[in-house]
Amino acid sequence: MDLSKISTKDLEYINSGQFDKVSTAGLEELAKQQETTVAPTPQPRTAGEEFVRGAGLTARGVAPVATGAGLGFMVGGPPGALAGSLALPLAEIGTQAANVILPQQYQIPSPAGAVENLLTQLGLPVPETTRERMIQSAGGALGGTAAQLTTLPSIAKTATTEVGRGIAGQMAAQPSRQFAAAAPSAMVSQSVGEDYGPVAGMLAGTAASLPFAAGLKPREVDVIPTTEELKATAGKLYKFADDSGVSFKKNAFQSFATKTAAELRKEGVDPTLAPKAEAALKRLEDSATQPITLSELDRLRRIALIAAMSETAADRNFGSQLIQRIDDFIEKASPNQFRVQDPKAIDALKEARQLWKQGKKTQILEKLFDVAELRAETNFTQAGMEQALRSRLTNLAVNEKLMRSFSKTEQEAIRDAARGGSLQNFFRYVGKLAPTSVIPAAGGFYMGQQIFGPEAGAITATIPAAAGAISRNLATSQGLQRYSELEKMLRLGRQPRTPVSGAAPVVTRGLISSQEPVTQEELNLLNLGR
Repeated sequence: MDLSKISTKDLEYINSGQFDKVSTAGLEELAKQQETTVAPTPQPRTAGEEFVRGAGLTARGVAPVATGAGLGFMVGGPPGALAGSLALPLAEIGTQAANVILPQQYQIPSPAGAVENLLTQLGLPVPETTRERMIQSAGGALGGTAAQLTTLPSIAKTATTEVGRGIAGQMAAQPSRQFAAAAPSAMVSQSVGEDYGPVAGMLAGTAASLPFAAGLKPREVDVIPTTEELKATAGKLYKFADDSGVSFKKNAFQSFATKTAAELRKEGVDPTLAPKAEAALKRLEDSATQPITLSELDRLRRIALIAAMSETAADRNFGSQLIQRIDDFIEKASPNQFRVQDPKAIDALKEARQLWKQGKKTQILEKLFDVAELRAETNFTQAGMEQALRSRLTNLAVNEKLMRSFSKTEQEAIRDAARGGSLQNFFRYVGKLAPTSVIPAAGGFYMGQQIFGPEAGAITATIPAAAGAISRNLATSQGLQRYSELEKMLRLGRQPRTPVSGAAPVVTRGLISSQEPVTQEELNLLNLGR
Protein backbone atom coordinates (compact mmCIF):
# COMPACT_ATOMS: atom_id res chain seq x y z
CA MET A 1 0.00 0.00 0.00
CA ASP A 2 1.39 3.44 -1.01
CA LEU A 3 0.73 5.77 1.95
CA SER A 4 2.64 8.70 0.44
CA LYS A 5 -0.56 9.88 -1.23
CA ILE A 6 -2.27 10.34 2.18
CA SER A 7 -1.43 13.42 4.22
CA THR A 8 0.55 13.06 7.44
CA LYS A 9 -2.35 14.49 9.46
CA ASP A 10 -4.78 11.98 7.99
CA LEU A 11 -2.32 9.16 8.74
CA GLU A 12 -2.16 10.25 12.39
CA TYR A 13 -5.95 10.23 12.60
CA ILE A 14 -6.08 6.77 10.95
CA ASN A 15 -3.47 5.33 13.31
CA SER A 16 -5.31 6.70 16.33
CA GLY A 17 -8.63 5.35 15.08
CA GLN A 18 -10.21 8.83 14.72
CA PHE A 19 -11.73 8.18 11.30
CA ASP A 20 -14.31 10.93 11.77
CA LYS A 21 -11.50 13.50 11.58
CA VAL A 22 -9.90 12.08 8.39
CA SER A 23 -10.44 14.31 5.37
CA THR A 24 -12.70 13.21 2.54
CA ALA A 25 -9.71 13.05 0.17
CA GLY A 26 -7.85 10.90 2.70
CA LEU A 27 -10.78 8.46 3.06
CA GLU A 28 -11.16 8.15 -0.70
CA GLU A 29 -7.44 7.47 -1.14
CA LEU A 30 -7.45 4.91 1.69
CA ALA A 31 -10.38 3.07 0.09
CA LYS A 32 -8.66 3.13 -3.30
CA GLN A 33 -5.44 1.78 -1.76
CA GLN A 34 -7.33 -1.08 -0.05
CA GLU A 35 -9.15 -2.03 -3.26
CA THR A 36 -5.90 -2.26 -5.22
CA THR A 37 -4.11 -4.23 -2.50
CA VAL A 38 -3.69 -7.86 -3.63
CA ALA A 39 -3.61 -10.52 -0.94
CA PRO A 40 -0.46 -12.61 -0.98
CA THR A 41 -0.86 -15.85 -2.89
CA PRO A 42 -0.59 -18.82 -0.51
CA GLN A 43 2.24 -21.20 -1.27
CA PRO A 44 1.01 -24.61 -2.45
CA ARG A 45 1.68 -27.46 -0.02
CA THR A 46 4.17 -30.12 -0.97
CA ALA A 47 3.11 -33.76 -1.42
CA GLY A 48 4.61 -34.58 1.96
CA GLU A 49 2.68 -31.79 3.66
CA GLU A 50 -0.54 -32.90 1.99
CA PHE A 51 0.04 -36.47 3.21
CA VAL A 52 0.67 -35.33 6.78
CA ARG A 53 -2.38 -33.07 6.66
CA GLY A 54 -4.54 -35.93 5.30
CA ALA A 55 -3.37 -38.19 8.12
CA GLY A 56 -4.20 -35.47 10.63
CA LEU A 57 -7.69 -35.00 9.17
CA THR A 58 -8.27 -38.77 9.29
CA ALA A 59 -7.11 -38.82 12.92
CA ARG A 60 -9.48 -35.92 13.63
CA GLY A 61 -12.37 -38.09 12.39
CA VAL A 62 -11.24 -41.23 14.23
CA ALA A 63 -10.38 -39.59 17.57
CA PRO A 64 -13.89 -38.94 19.00
CA VAL A 65 -15.11 -42.44 18.15
CA ALA A 66 -11.96 -44.21 19.37
CA THR A 67 -11.87 -42.21 22.59
CA GLY A 68 -15.54 -42.84 23.33
CA ALA A 69 -15.21 -46.56 22.59
CA GLY A 70 -12.10 -46.88 24.73
CA LEU A 71 -13.62 -45.12 27.73
CA GLY A 72 -16.84 -47.08 27.31
CA PHE A 73 -14.96 -50.40 27.25
CA MET A 74 -13.17 -49.52 30.49
CA VAL A 75 -16.51 -48.89 32.17
CA GLY A 76 -18.79 -51.51 30.66
CA GLY A 77 -16.87 -53.93 28.43
CA PRO A 78 -18.14 -54.53 24.86
CA PRO A 79 -21.61 -52.99 25.48
CA GLY A 80 -19.91 -49.93 26.97
CA ALA A 81 -17.56 -49.67 23.99
CA LEU A 82 -20.50 -49.76 21.59
CA ALA A 83 -22.32 -47.07 23.56
CA GLY A 84 -19.15 -44.98 23.76
CA SER A 85 -18.61 -45.09 20.00
CA LEU A 86 -22.10 -43.64 19.50
CA ALA A 87 -22.02 -41.24 22.45
CA LEU A 88 -21.03 -38.07 20.59
CA PRO A 89 -23.51 -38.38 17.68
CA LEU A 90 -26.33 -39.21 20.09
CA ALA A 91 -25.39 -36.34 22.42
CA GLU A 92 -25.33 -33.93 19.46
CA ILE A 93 -28.76 -35.09 18.28
CA GLY A 94 -30.17 -34.67 21.79
CA THR A 95 -28.62 -31.23 22.19
CA GLN A 96 -29.89 -29.91 18.88
CA ALA A 97 -33.36 -31.30 19.61
CA ALA A 98 -33.39 -29.56 23.01
CA ASN A 99 -32.17 -26.28 21.57
CA VAL A 100 -35.13 -26.19 19.19
CA ILE A 101 -37.49 -25.59 22.13
CA LEU A 102 -35.19 -23.90 24.66
CA PRO A 103 -35.09 -20.07 24.94
CA GLN A 104 -31.98 -18.31 23.63
CA GLN A 105 -30.52 -17.76 27.09
CA TYR A 106 -30.79 -21.47 27.97
CA GLN A 107 -29.32 -22.88 24.77
CA ILE A 108 -26.96 -25.85 25.36
CA PRO A 109 -23.46 -25.63 23.84
CA SER A 110 -22.81 -28.21 21.15
CA PRO A 111 -20.89 -31.34 22.28
CA ALA A 112 -19.57 -31.72 18.73
CA GLY A 113 -18.37 -28.10 18.77
CA ALA A 114 -16.57 -28.63 22.08
CA VAL A 115 -14.84 -31.75 20.79
CA GLU A 116 -13.87 -30.07 17.51
CA ASN A 117 -12.36 -27.11 19.39
CA LEU A 118 -10.44 -29.51 21.64
CA LEU A 119 -9.05 -31.34 18.63
CA THR A 120 -7.96 -28.01 17.12
CA GLN A 121 -6.20 -27.07 20.36
CA LEU A 122 -4.41 -30.44 20.29
CA GLY A 123 -2.92 -29.46 16.95
CA LEU A 124 -5.00 -31.51 14.53
CA PRO A 125 -5.65 -29.67 11.25
CA VAL A 126 -9.06 -28.07 10.64
CA PRO A 127 -10.64 -29.05 7.30
CA GLU A 128 -10.79 -26.10 4.92
CA THR A 129 -12.49 -27.58 1.85
CA THR A 130 -15.19 -30.10 1.01
CA ARG A 131 -12.50 -32.59 0.03
CA GLU A 132 -10.81 -32.27 3.42
CA ARG A 133 -14.15 -32.62 5.23
CA MET A 134 -14.73 -35.79 3.20
CA ILE A 135 -11.41 -37.15 4.49
CA GLN A 136 -12.38 -36.39 8.08
CA SER A 137 -15.78 -37.98 7.54
CA ALA A 138 -14.12 -41.12 6.16
CA GLY A 139 -11.93 -41.29 9.26
CA GLY A 140 -14.99 -41.10 11.49
CA ALA A 141 -16.71 -43.83 9.48
CA LEU A 142 -13.72 -46.17 9.65
CA GLY A 143 -13.26 -45.55 13.37
CA GLY A 144 -16.94 -46.16 14.11
CA THR A 145 -17.03 -49.30 11.98
CA ALA A 146 -13.94 -50.76 13.66
CA ALA A 147 -15.26 -49.99 17.14
CA GLN A 148 -18.70 -51.43 16.49
CA LEU A 149 -17.67 -54.55 14.56
CA THR A 150 -15.24 -55.57 17.31
CA THR A 151 -17.92 -55.32 20.00
CA LEU A 152 -21.13 -56.47 18.28
CA PRO A 153 -20.17 -60.19 17.94
CA SER A 154 -19.61 -60.36 21.69
CA ILE A 155 -22.93 -58.64 22.40
CA ALA A 156 -24.69 -61.04 20.00
CA LYS A 157 -23.66 -63.87 22.34
CA THR A 158 -24.01 -62.21 25.75
CA ALA A 159 -27.02 -59.87 25.47
CA THR A 160 -29.62 -60.66 28.13
CA THR A 161 -32.59 -60.71 25.73
CA GLU A 162 -33.24 -62.66 22.55
CA VAL A 163 -34.14 -59.41 20.79
CA GLY A 164 -30.85 -57.80 21.79
CA ARG A 165 -28.84 -60.78 20.61
CA GLY A 166 -30.74 -60.82 17.33
CA ILE A 167 -30.18 -57.12 16.62
CA ALA A 168 -26.48 -57.33 17.48
CA GLY A 169 -26.11 -60.38 15.26
CA GLN A 170 -27.79 -58.58 12.38
CA MET A 171 -25.53 -55.53 12.75
CA ALA A 172 -22.39 -57.68 12.96
CA ALA A 173 -23.10 -59.52 9.69
CA GLN A 174 -20.69 -59.22 6.76
CA PRO A 175 -17.93 -57.31 8.65
CA SER A 176 -15.50 -57.13 5.72
CA ARG A 177 -18.14 -55.64 3.41
CA GLN A 178 -19.26 -53.20 6.09
CA PHE A 179 -15.70 -51.99 6.59
CA ALA A 180 -15.17 -51.63 2.84
CA ALA A 181 -18.41 -49.63 2.44
CA ALA A 182 -17.89 -47.30 5.41
CA ALA A 183 -15.43 -44.73 4.02
CA PRO A 184 -16.80 -44.40 0.43
CA SER A 185 -20.42 -43.99 1.56
CA ALA A 186 -19.46 -41.49 4.27
CA MET A 187 -17.43 -39.40 1.81
CA VAL A 188 -20.20 -39.35 -0.79
CA SER A 189 -22.74 -38.46 1.89
CA GLN A 190 -20.55 -35.58 3.08
CA SER A 191 -19.97 -34.19 -0.41
CA VAL A 192 -23.59 -34.36 -1.58
CA GLY A 193 -24.89 -33.18 1.79
CA GLU A 194 -22.90 -29.95 1.62
CA ASP A 195 -24.37 -29.07 -1.77
CA TYR A 196 -27.92 -30.40 -1.51
CA GLY A 197 -28.70 -30.88 2.16
CA PRO A 198 -28.48 -33.72 4.71
CA VAL A 199 -31.36 -35.81 3.33
CA ALA A 200 -29.82 -35.88 -0.13
CA GLY A 201 -26.49 -36.73 1.48
CA MET A 202 -27.99 -39.71 3.32
CA LEU A 203 -29.60 -41.02 0.13
CA ALA A 204 -26.37 -40.60 -1.82
CA GLY A 205 -24.38 -42.38 0.89
CA THR A 206 -26.82 -45.27 0.82
CA ALA A 207 -26.57 -45.48 -2.97
CA ALA A 208 -22.77 -45.53 -2.74
CA SER A 209 -22.99 -48.54 -0.38
CA LEU A 210 -25.23 -50.62 -2.66
CA PRO A 211 -22.42 -52.17 -4.75
CA PHE A 212 -20.81 -53.51 -1.56
CA ALA A 213 -24.03 -55.42 -0.74
CA ALA A 214 -24.37 -57.00 -4.19
CA GLY A 215 -24.93 -60.75 -4.22
CA LEU A 216 -25.77 -61.13 -0.54
CA LYS A 217 -28.49 -63.70 0.18
CA PRO A 218 -30.36 -64.23 3.47
CA ARG A 219 -29.01 -66.99 5.68
CA GLU A 220 -30.49 -68.58 8.78
CA VAL A 221 -29.15 -67.24 12.06
CA ASP A 222 -30.26 -70.40 13.86
CA VAL A 223 -29.11 -73.90 13.02
CA ILE A 224 -32.40 -75.79 12.69
CA PRO A 225 -31.93 -79.35 14.04
CA THR A 226 -33.64 -82.38 12.53
CA THR A 227 -35.83 -84.69 14.60
CA GLU A 228 -33.08 -87.31 14.52
CA GLU A 229 -30.51 -84.77 15.77
CA LEU A 230 -32.79 -83.66 18.60
CA LYS A 231 -33.33 -87.23 19.76
CA ALA A 232 -29.67 -88.17 19.32
CA THR A 233 -28.54 -85.23 21.47
CA ALA A 234 -31.20 -86.03 24.04
CA GLY A 235 -30.05 -89.66 24.05
CA LYS A 236 -26.46 -88.64 24.78
CA LEU A 237 -27.59 -86.41 27.63
CA TYR A 238 -29.80 -89.17 29.00
CA LYS A 239 -26.85 -91.55 28.86
CA PHE A 240 -24.66 -89.06 30.70
CA ALA A 241 -27.31 -88.74 33.40
CA ASP A 242 -27.73 -92.52 33.50
CA ASP A 243 -23.96 -93.12 33.78
CA SER A 244 -23.84 -90.54 36.57
CA GLY A 245 -26.18 -92.66 38.68
CA VAL A 246 -29.42 -90.76 38.20
CA SER A 247 -32.45 -93.03 38.64
CA PHE A 248 -36.08 -92.78 39.64
CA LYS A 249 -36.92 -93.48 43.26
CA LYS A 250 -38.61 -96.82 43.86
CA ASN A 251 -41.84 -95.33 45.25
CA ALA A 252 -42.19 -92.78 42.43
CA PHE A 253 -41.81 -95.35 39.66
CA GLN A 254 -43.86 -98.01 41.46
CA SER A 255 -46.77 -95.57 41.79
CA PHE A 256 -46.57 -94.74 38.07
CA ALA A 257 -46.34 -98.41 37.00
CA THR A 258 -49.24 -99.56 39.20
CA LYS A 259 -51.53 -96.73 38.08
CA THR A 260 -50.66 -97.16 34.39
CA ALA A 261 -51.24 -100.94 34.42
CA ALA A 262 -54.56 -100.58 36.24
CA GLU A 263 -55.88 -97.87 33.91
CA LEU A 264 -54.88 -99.63 30.67
CA ARG A 265 -56.33 -102.96 31.82
CA LYS A 266 -59.52 -101.13 32.72
CA GLU A 267 -59.60 -99.71 29.17
CA GLY A 268 -59.36 -103.23 27.68
CA VAL A 269 -55.83 -104.68 27.74
CA ASP A 270 -56.39 -108.43 27.70
CA PRO A 271 -53.89 -111.37 27.46
CA THR A 272 -55.93 -112.87 24.63
CA LEU A 273 -56.99 -109.76 22.63
CA ALA A 274 -53.78 -107.76 23.14
CA PRO A 275 -51.04 -110.19 24.22
CA LYS A 276 -48.08 -107.94 23.33
CA ALA A 277 -49.55 -104.97 25.19
CA GLU A 278 -50.24 -107.27 28.18
CA ALA A 279 -46.63 -108.50 28.10
CA ALA A 280 -45.35 -104.90 28.04
CA LEU A 281 -47.52 -104.04 31.06
CA LYS A 282 -46.26 -107.11 32.92
CA ARG A 283 -42.64 -106.08 32.31
CA LEU A 284 -43.51 -102.59 33.55
CA GLU A 285 -44.97 -103.98 36.80
CA ASP A 286 -42.03 -106.37 37.36
CA SER A 287 -39.55 -103.48 37.01
CA ALA A 288 -41.25 -101.47 39.75
CA THR A 289 -39.74 -103.52 42.58
CA GLN A 290 -36.59 -101.38 42.69
CA PRO A 291 -35.25 -97.94 41.56
CA ILE A 292 -35.12 -97.77 37.78
CA THR A 293 -32.52 -96.03 35.63
CA LEU A 294 -33.21 -94.11 32.45
CA SER A 295 -31.69 -96.82 30.28
CA GLU A 296 -33.92 -99.46 31.90
CA LEU A 297 -36.94 -97.25 31.33
CA ASP A 298 -35.90 -96.85 27.69
CA ARG A 299 -35.86 -100.64 27.35
CA LEU A 300 -39.42 -100.77 28.65
CA ARG A 301 -40.36 -98.15 26.06
CA ARG A 302 -38.88 -100.30 23.27
CA ILE A 303 -40.95 -103.26 24.46
CA ALA A 304 -44.05 -101.05 24.29
CA LEU A 305 -42.97 -100.04 20.78
CA ILE A 306 -43.04 -103.69 19.71
CA ALA A 307 -46.69 -103.82 20.79
CA ALA A 308 -47.40 -100.51 19.00
CA MET A 309 -46.04 -102.01 15.75
CA SER A 310 -48.11 -105.18 16.02
CA GLU A 311 -50.50 -106.32 13.32
CA THR A 312 -53.24 -106.51 15.95
CA ALA A 313 -55.25 -103.30 16.29
CA ALA A 314 -55.67 -103.69 20.06
CA ASP A 315 -51.93 -104.16 20.57
CA ARG A 316 -51.16 -101.12 18.41
CA ASN A 317 -53.65 -98.98 20.32
CA PHE A 318 -52.54 -99.94 23.83
CA GLY A 319 -48.86 -100.08 22.90
CA SER A 320 -49.04 -96.47 21.64
CA GLN A 321 -50.83 -95.41 24.83
CA LEU A 322 -48.14 -97.04 26.97
CA ILE A 323 -45.38 -95.26 25.03
CA GLN A 324 -47.18 -91.94 25.53
CA ARG A 325 -47.48 -92.55 29.28
CA ILE A 326 -43.81 -93.47 29.65
CA ASP A 327 -42.78 -90.33 27.74
CA ASP A 328 -45.09 -88.19 29.88
CA PHE A 329 -43.62 -89.73 33.05
CA ILE A 330 -40.08 -88.80 31.97
CA GLU A 331 -41.02 -85.32 30.77
CA LYS A 332 -43.14 -84.34 33.77
CA ALA A 333 -41.05 -85.93 36.53
CA SER A 334 -40.20 -83.50 39.33
CA PRO A 335 -36.68 -83.30 40.85
CA ASN A 336 -37.80 -85.01 44.09
CA GLN A 337 -38.64 -88.16 42.10
CA PHE A 338 -34.95 -88.74 41.28
CA ARG A 339 -32.08 -90.23 43.25
CA VAL A 340 -29.33 -87.67 42.63
CA GLN A 341 -25.65 -88.62 42.47
CA ASP A 342 -24.27 -85.77 40.33
CA PRO A 343 -25.89 -82.27 40.20
CA LYS A 344 -24.58 -81.86 36.63
CA ALA A 345 -26.50 -84.96 35.66
CA ILE A 346 -29.77 -83.33 36.70
CA ASP A 347 -29.01 -80.35 34.43
CA ALA A 348 -28.23 -82.78 31.61
CA LEU A 349 -31.47 -84.59 32.35
CA LYS A 350 -33.50 -81.37 32.17
CA GLU A 351 -31.94 -80.46 28.83
CA ALA A 352 -32.45 -83.99 27.53
CA ARG A 353 -36.13 -83.90 28.48
CA GLN A 354 -36.57 -80.57 26.69
CA LEU A 355 -34.86 -81.81 23.53
CA TRP A 356 -36.85 -85.04 23.63
CA LYS A 357 -40.09 -83.05 23.88
CA GLN A 358 -39.04 -80.93 20.90
CA GLY A 359 -38.29 -84.09 18.95
CA LYS A 360 -41.69 -85.54 19.80
CA LYS A 361 -43.46 -82.38 18.67
CA THR A 362 -41.63 -82.23 15.37
CA GLN A 363 -42.36 -85.91 14.85
CA ILE A 364 -46.08 -85.15 15.20
CA LEU A 365 -45.73 -82.36 12.65
CA GLU A 366 -43.73 -84.51 10.22
CA LYS A 367 -46.37 -87.26 10.34
CA LEU A 368 -49.04 -84.62 9.76
CA PHE A 369 -47.18 -83.31 6.71
CA ASP A 370 -46.66 -86.80 5.26
CA VAL A 371 -50.38 -87.57 5.54
CA ALA A 372 -51.28 -84.21 3.94
CA GLU A 373 -48.85 -84.85 1.10
CA LEU A 374 -50.28 -88.33 0.49
CA ARG A 375 -53.85 -87.03 0.44
CA ALA A 376 -52.93 -84.20 -1.91
CA GLU A 377 -51.42 -86.70 -4.34
CA THR A 378 -54.31 -89.18 -4.23
CA ASN A 379 -57.36 -86.89 -3.97
CA PHE A 380 -57.48 -84.71 -7.09
CA THR A 381 -60.89 -83.23 -6.27
CA GLN A 382 -59.46 -81.26 -3.34
CA ALA A 383 -57.58 -77.99 -3.58
CA GLY A 384 -54.15 -79.59 -3.57
CA MET A 385 -51.45 -79.51 -0.88
CA GLU A 386 -52.60 -76.24 0.65
CA GLN A 387 -56.04 -77.59 1.51
CA ALA A 388 -54.72 -80.98 2.64
CA LEU A 389 -52.15 -79.38 4.96
CA ARG A 390 -54.70 -76.93 6.35
CA SER A 391 -57.08 -79.83 7.03
CA ARG A 392 -54.46 -81.82 8.95
CA LEU A 393 -53.42 -78.75 10.98
CA THR A 394 -57.08 -78.18 11.85
CA ASN A 395 -57.40 -81.80 13.00
CA LEU A 396 -54.36 -81.31 15.21
CA ALA A 397 -55.69 -78.02 16.61
CA VAL A 398 -58.97 -79.64 17.75
CA ASN A 399 -57.27 -82.76 19.17
CA GLU A 400 -57.15 -81.85 22.86
CA LYS A 401 -55.01 -84.84 23.80
CA LEU A 402 -52.26 -84.09 21.28
CA MET A 403 -52.43 -80.34 21.84
CA ARG A 404 -51.56 -80.86 25.51
CA SER A 405 -48.06 -81.77 24.32
CA PHE A 406 -47.54 -78.20 23.07
CA SER A 407 -47.07 -74.95 25.00
CA LYS A 408 -49.69 -72.21 24.78
CA THR A 409 -47.51 -70.24 22.35
CA GLU A 410 -47.07 -73.31 20.16
CA GLN A 411 -50.78 -74.10 20.30
CA GLU A 412 -51.61 -70.61 19.07
CA ALA A 413 -49.04 -70.93 16.28
CA ILE A 414 -50.67 -74.20 15.19
CA ARG A 415 -54.10 -72.54 15.13
CA ASP A 416 -52.73 -69.60 13.14
CA ALA A 417 -51.20 -71.97 10.58
CA ALA A 418 -54.54 -73.81 10.32
CA ARG A 419 -56.45 -70.57 9.79
CA GLY A 420 -54.00 -69.29 7.19
CA GLY A 421 -53.02 -65.68 6.61
CA SER A 422 -55.27 -63.11 4.94
CA LEU A 423 -53.20 -63.17 1.74
CA GLN A 424 -53.15 -66.97 1.74
CA ASN A 425 -56.93 -67.09 2.16
CA PHE A 426 -57.42 -64.59 -0.66
CA PHE A 427 -55.36 -66.69 -3.05
CA ARG A 428 -57.13 -69.80 -1.84
CA TYR A 429 -60.51 -68.27 -2.67
CA VAL A 430 -59.39 -67.24 -6.15
CA GLY A 431 -57.82 -70.68 -6.55
CA LYS A 432 -61.28 -72.21 -6.57
CA LEU A 433 -61.32 -71.14 -10.22
CA ALA A 434 -58.55 -73.67 -10.95
CA PRO A 435 -58.89 -76.11 -13.88
CA THR A 436 -59.99 -79.00 -11.62
CA SER A 437 -63.44 -77.40 -11.47
CA VAL A 438 -65.64 -77.47 -14.61
CA ILE A 439 -67.96 -74.72 -13.36
CA PRO A 440 -65.59 -71.73 -13.89
CA ALA A 441 -64.56 -73.00 -17.33
CA ALA A 442 -68.18 -73.47 -18.43
CA GLY A 443 -69.12 -70.04 -17.08
CA GLY A 444 -66.23 -68.40 -18.87
CA PHE A 445 -67.13 -70.18 -22.12
CA TYR A 446 -70.76 -69.02 -21.92
CA MET A 447 -69.87 -65.39 -21.06
CA GLY A 448 -67.34 -65.25 -23.86
CA GLN A 449 -69.90 -66.44 -26.38
CA GLN A 450 -72.49 -63.93 -25.22
CA ILE A 451 -70.18 -60.91 -25.19
CA PHE A 452 -67.61 -61.55 -27.91
CA GLY A 453 -69.19 -64.18 -30.08
CA PRO A 454 -68.84 -67.96 -30.52
CA GLU A 455 -65.17 -67.87 -31.45
CA ALA A 456 -64.19 -66.16 -28.20
CA GLY A 457 -65.85 -68.74 -25.95
CA ALA A 458 -62.92 -71.16 -25.92
CA ILE A 459 -60.44 -68.36 -25.19
CA THR A 460 -62.40 -66.75 -22.35
CA ALA A 461 -63.01 -70.15 -20.79
CA THR A 462 -59.28 -70.47 -20.06
CA ILE A 463 -58.91 -67.07 -18.32
CA PRO A 464 -60.52 -67.93 -14.96
CA ALA A 465 -58.85 -71.33 -15.01
CA ALA A 466 -55.41 -69.76 -15.51
CA ALA A 467 -56.04 -67.18 -12.77
CA GLY A 468 -57.20 -69.95 -10.47
CA ALA A 469 -54.16 -72.11 -11.13
CA ILE A 470 -51.77 -69.25 -10.39
CA SER A 471 -53.65 -68.30 -7.22
CA ARG A 472 -53.69 -71.89 -6.01
CA ASN A 473 -49.92 -72.08 -6.39
CA LEU A 474 -49.54 -68.82 -4.49
CA ALA A 475 -51.86 -70.06 -1.71
CA THR A 476 -49.87 -73.29 -1.50
CA SER A 477 -46.62 -71.34 -1.29
CA GLN A 478 -48.03 -69.19 1.52
CA GLY A 479 -49.31 -72.26 3.38
CA LEU A 480 -45.98 -74.08 3.11
CA GLN A 481 -44.17 -70.98 4.34
CA ARG A 482 -46.39 -70.79 7.44
CA TYR A 483 -45.88 -74.51 8.03
CA SER A 484 -42.09 -74.06 7.71
CA GLU A 485 -42.11 -71.25 10.28
CA LEU A 486 -44.15 -73.42 12.67
CA GLU A 487 -41.78 -76.34 12.18
CA LYS A 488 -38.71 -74.19 12.88
CA MET A 489 -40.27 -72.89 16.09
CA LEU A 490 -40.99 -76.42 17.33
CA ARG A 491 -37.51 -77.68 16.45
CA LEU A 492 -35.82 -74.76 18.25
CA GLY A 493 -38.22 -74.60 21.18
CA ARG A 494 -38.66 -70.86 20.54
CA GLN A 495 -39.34 -68.38 17.77
CA PRO A 496 -36.55 -68.48 15.15
CA ARG A 497 -34.53 -65.35 14.64
CA THR A 498 -34.94 -63.39 11.43
CA PRO A 499 -32.62 -64.62 8.65
CA VAL A 500 -29.62 -62.32 8.11
CA SER A 501 -28.46 -61.19 4.70
CA GLY A 502 -26.05 -58.52 5.89
CA ALA A 503 -27.31 -56.15 3.18
CA ALA A 504 -28.95 -53.67 5.55
CA PRO A 505 -25.90 -52.96 7.76
CA VAL A 506 -23.64 -52.83 4.70
CA VAL A 507 -25.87 -50.32 2.90
CA THR A 508 -26.26 -48.09 5.97
CA ARG A 509 -22.76 -48.53 7.38
CA GLY A 510 -21.34 -45.18 6.28
CA LEU A 511 -24.38 -43.40 7.67
CA ILE A 512 -24.20 -45.28 10.97
CA SER A 513 -20.54 -44.49 11.58
CA SER A 514 -19.82 -41.16 9.94
CA GLN A 515 -19.70 -37.76 11.58
CA GLU A 516 -20.20 -34.63 9.53
CA PRO A 517 -17.23 -32.29 10.08
CA VAL A 518 -17.96 -28.61 10.54
CA THR A 519 -16.12 -25.48 9.46
CA GLN A 520 -14.56 -23.04 11.90
CA GLU A 521 -17.37 -20.57 11.19
CA GLU A 522 -19.92 -23.23 12.07
CA LEU A 523 -17.97 -24.03 15.23
CA ASN A 524 -18.33 -20.43 16.35
CA LEU A 525 -22.08 -20.67 15.85
CA LEU A 526 -22.27 -24.04 17.60
CA ASN A 527 -20.42 -22.70 20.62
CA LEU A 528 -23.06 -19.99 20.93
CA GLY A 529 -25.66 -22.77 21.18
CA ARG A 530 -27.38 -21.87 17.92
